[in-house]
Amino acid sequence: MQPNRGERAAAPARIQGPQGDRMRSIVLMMLAWSLFPVMDAISKYISDEYHVLHIVWARLAFQALATVILLLALGRLDALRSAAPRLQLLRSGGFLAHTVLFVSAIVFVPLAESIALLFVGPMLVVALSAALLRESVGPARWLTVMTGFLGAMLIIRPGLGALHWAAALVLLSALCFAFYQVWTRGLNAVDSPLTTLAYTPVAGLLALSPLMPFVWVPPSPEDWALMALMGSVGALSHFILIKAFEAAEASLLAPFAYVQIVSATLLGFIVFGDLPDRWTITGAAVIIAANLALIAIDRRRPRPEGAT
Repeated sequence: MQPNRGERAAAPARIQGPQGDRMRSIVLMMLAWSLFPVMDAISKYISDEYHVLHIVWARLAFQALATVILLLALGRLDALRSAAPRLQLLRSGGFLAHTVLFVSAIVFVPLAESIALLFVGPMLVVALSAALLRESVGPARWLTVMTGFLGAMLIIRPGLGALHWAAALVLLSALCFAFYQVWTRGLNAVDSPLTTLAYTPVAGLLALSPLMPFVWVPPSPEDWALMALMGSVGALSHFILIKAFEAAEASLLAPFAYVQIVSATLLGFIVFGDLPDRWTITGAAVIIAANLALIAIDRRRPRPEGAT
């Protein structure tokens, strides 16, 4: 899972480029978000053989390796130096909690439903930004937050036994993801996106490596290849995302993130034979509408001079 999903939502806006550059950014954005569910599908596929912590450790380890190779190829090993290493580790810890919870959930919950529920994250960011960053949140934004949670309830339908209890883990994962994004905002002014990308797996590896002797199962050559693919796709997806933001503003690209739900639905059907029911489709549509409303409201809000 995922995302490093905080990179996706919290990348800083860039100066708008020519039309061709903006279209290329849109294509890159859709490609990155289409790739993210590949990691989740692989995690779910091998979950019968390996402990969740084992899967997450392998995912982070190969992502770290692929990121270092990428930095070497770009000649940017200087990106391993951070101006705020403690905040980077705290942010990475939020990503670790998000990933462990999400991978634990998708063992039981269909992939498309899990991804759709994860999109309550931006609305949680609004609530946390009001509480932690003292940002101004007007009635319209609070209304979109409540609408998004209504969409989540349509998917889960609590009390009706419609979805596995592990769906609650997805919502907890979305909460950790929201904290992760809020902390990412604090890093945008002090570290480059490549530095943040490089640090993302660090806390997870530090925390999980001592636990590996207790959950380790020697992977087969095929499973080693799948684990390596998970990490490589993670590093590549985040790099593509960084490139997407180089020539287009975040508000232009954000709506194209929902291609992830399409990708997750296709992978869920092809690999696991799962298709979302009409309630899941309706709930996902409500969540998407609420997120698009947040984007529209944010575009109209006046910003203080010098704000990004």
